Amino acid sequence: MANEKCIRDPVHNYIYLTDVEFKLIRHPLFQRLRFITQNGSAYYTYPSNKNCRFLHSLGSMKLGGDIFLNATENLSDGDVKEYLIQAYKMLDSIANNNLTIPIFDIIKEFASMNDKTFDKYGLSLHIDKSSIENEIKKEVFQMKFARAVLFQSVRLACILHDIGHFPFSHAVERAFSQYFDYLTGDQKKENQIYVKYHSKAEYVEKQIHERIGLGILQKIIPSSEKDFHKLCRHVARIILIGHSEYRNIVHPLYTIISSELDADRLDYSLRDPRSSGLELGAFDIERLLNNFTIYRENDKFEILPKVNALSSIESFYHQRFLIYKYLIYHHSKARMDEIVKEITFLLLEIYNSKEIKYDSVRRVLTDYNFDFLWEKCDEEEYYYCNENWYFTILQAIYIIIQGVSNPDDRTEKLKTLIETFIFRKTENIYSFFKRYDAYFDFMQKMYIKIKEAEDIEFGDFEKKMRGVIKDSINNNDLKELNDRLYKQDRVICLIAKTEPKVIKFLENQAFPFTSELHVAQQEKNGQKKKVPVTVFSPYLQSMAHASEKEQFFNVFIIKEGIKTDGQRRLLEKIRKEFMRFFVSKYKLCFGIE
Repeated sequence: MANEKCIRDPVHNYIYLTDVEFKLIRHPLFQRLRFITQNGSAYYTYPSNKNCRFLHSLGSMKLGGDIFLNATENLSDGDVKEYLIQAYKMLDSIANNNLTIPIFDIIKEFASMNDKTFDKYGLSLHIDKSSIENEIKKEVFQMKFARAVLFQSVRLACILHDIGHFPFSHAVERAFSQYFDYLTGDQKKENQIYVKYHSKAEYVEKQIHERIGLGILQKIIPSSEKDFHKLCRHVARIILIGHSEYRNIVHPLYTIISSELDADRLDYSLRDPRSSGLELGAFDIERLLNNFTIYRENDKFEILPKVNALSSIESFYHQRFLIYKYLIYHHSKARMDEIVKEITFLLLEIYNSKEIKYDSVRRVLTDYNFDFLWEKCDEEEYYYCNENWYFTILQAIYIIIQGVSNPDDRTEKLKTLIETFIFRKTENIYSFFKRYDAYFDFMQKMYIKIKEAEDIEFGDFEKKMRGVIKDSINNNDLKELNDRLYKQDRVICLIAKTEPKVIKFLENQAFPFTSELHVAQQEKNGQKKKVPVTVFSPYLQSMAHASEKEQFFNVFIIKEGIKTDGQRRLLEKIRKEFMRFFVSKYKLCFGIE
């Protein structure tokens, strides 16, 4: 390992870095990920789970590169050969048309690079410069160069896929999305936060953190980069955007970063349960990585796992299902995430309010540069938007609003939520469903009410009611009920979606359980065939049934001392209010008197 750049990782052992990766991770915007937790507030429930997105991004980079290398390892495979030849043509076009650098010059520069990580992976060209002019005409040489560029580009895309994440990641991101949903069309045009995140049409289908990441990409690669690195950065950006004139070559690479079986999911499924002390996350990652291939159908290429890795695929989906059930959606973890979301939503409202009564809170937000979340989201100052900074803001606001006499509803809510979060006052929070039995009882009681008006089996009712509840949550139909309960009883009601994570199924297919994920099967004539993985796996098919039965939402009631004996009647009343709401909505949807 002498003179090699590497990082020791508890999951993947040594992660080796190329020269450009080593420089990249030293950038302040990447160092910021040391202070962004992978699982948000999970450490409130699992204290040892302090995983940061810094190490997760490196792990994803390592796995993403391995997937690509294994998929393209066999240069004599017809599909691999054609893919890499077309990839070389793409690189030649990008070099000449976008970078205005002859591909010959880039190859010559790469051949002279002394990057030990490329050597380690067997990707260095090891050729004398004087021989390049002759070698460049050979297909094998073109394929090897294309493979090296795409390897580096995929790794850059993987390592940067999370760089735009907010503090507490998805919780804060969902607060922004909720805030945007409340804006009218005219308000969106005038709102600087909305305009900042929606200014570029090419990002329109991306999540907010992905849009931020694409903006950062242009700044985080070293300015003194080599031409080879410029080419890799350009390809990485195309991969992350996900669409371009080179889609035929780039889309298979995008699936390494984001798909049913991507490097991101593989890494966190190994990493998160281990750091939480859970006996989960065990699947044969080596077997899976070693069984990826290029599959070609007409002019379309895909990177697919082989059917040989079926046992690993089944194990991965099983473990991921349990990780979400017992870690990500653990009621104690999910409710803290919802509190962070609600706090952030209230802060966005206050920051953009002109009401004098919020001046003291707005002053804190201004003094601590709360607007860096959008004004500096693609600048180096975004470094400061980490979880330490967020916590400091909450503490400063809490000190101020503690002394507010006669607070309005928004200020009172903010005080209760911040206090509950920063001091982990679990005595202030009641979860409707701590376990599945409580959720099942809730559904059973609603079924009894519906059964009085409709002759229906429980399974059919459950399927229909799930749709009603999902629509109610997605359309924010519960806002009026939540507002009324706060006015009446001073309770804050938060609703979390806890959709079970199973393999995705395609709709309207001849085969009833057709998965989105396909595997490549080698036929006797040597040709490959693409088959939905569920054709070979009754177990993965059965996950469709699990997803229709598993708990998919939770309700959290927040009020000081909500768990005391004196509040039991109030909790039962609130539970009945929610049941009454969903039963009424069900009857309205299906025309039941």
